[in-house]
Amino acid sequence: MERLHDWKLQSQPGEKYAYSNANYWVLAFLVEEISEKEFQEYLKRKIFSPLGMNDSFTIAHSRDSAQKLPNGYVTAYGTAIPWKELERMDLGQGGVVTTASDMGEWLSMHTHKGKSELGEQLLSKELLRESYSPQLGSEKYGLGWQLSSQSVKPARIAHSGADTTYQAQQDIVPSSGYAVAVLLNSFTPTYEHAYEISSGIIQLTEGNDPEIKAPVPTIIDLSLGVITLIYLALGIKGIIRSKKWSDNRKQHPAWRFYLRLIPQMVPVVGIGWLFFIVPTLQINSSTTIDVFGIFPAATILLAIMFIVGLVLTVLRVFYRKRFRS
Repeated sequence: MERLHDWKLQSQPGEKYAYSNANYWVLAFLVEEISEKEFQEYLKRKIFSPLGMNDSFTIAHSRDSAQKLPNGYVTAYGTAIPWKELERMDLGQGGVVTTASDMGEWLSMHTHKGKSELGEQLLSKELLRESYSPQLGSEKYGLGWQLSSQSVKPARIAHSGADTTYQAQQDIVPSSGYAVAVLLNSFTPTYEHAYEISSGIIQLTEGNDPEIKAPVPTIIDLSLGVITLIYLALGIKGIIRSKKWSDNRKQHPAWRFYLRLIPQMVPVVGIGWLFFIVPTLQINSSTTIDVFGIFPAATILLAIMFIVGLVLTVLRVFYRKRFRS
């Protein structure tokens, strides 16, 4: 909450819609202030226990789940790499650890007009109706729920979530009364597989065959892999020819020589800033290793660009200095 003190409104409430995790931090804080209970305990008493969600709990920080869950995975080049979850504060904006069975209880409450399996009215019909309705400043966002566009058939009420090694999707289909939850212990940087799997299940409930699509993430990663190999090959060629490159420009004035190094220095500075400076900003706990886990295929390409650019620059300057001496 202290981090919000110097934030400023980008627009007046109700004028414009923008998704913000900070809103949910504030809501969790308000729940604690009004109920005089910790947010985790409140959810357990008011949601999990009445619904029989006995395997669900809430964490305040991503490291808290490590004691009860194995590491998830991040996809790369068509395979999956076990990876440690990026550390961050989760309370309010995420952090519900649950199971497919428990999600069935949660969604069943929504498809049964706010009642639990035992008939207890947990949410009023009026509140459910409002939560599924567009709010001020938005045509497709309710109270915590995303409303599908007119092009999506059948229409659905949904919410997704993605960490750096997990992802989830929940969909309610009002026209059929079905609801679907998909929980994956993997994260794909360029595609939300949980959404596609859920959409396929919904098509089955509609009596249709799910559309089989191309493996877009694998295609993207393999394309990045090819670019990486090409860049590496050209980089090695340039490194081998560094002395010749410097010799051909030994008569150039210093300003002209160093000006020609800019194409190599731009990726070195830019990627170096991303790898080594960004993780230290805002007193966060991320590291250079965490950068790799967010998008391995892209990070490997950037790392090769950084190394090649740095080695080329150092060697070309070295050979020029040696010539001058």
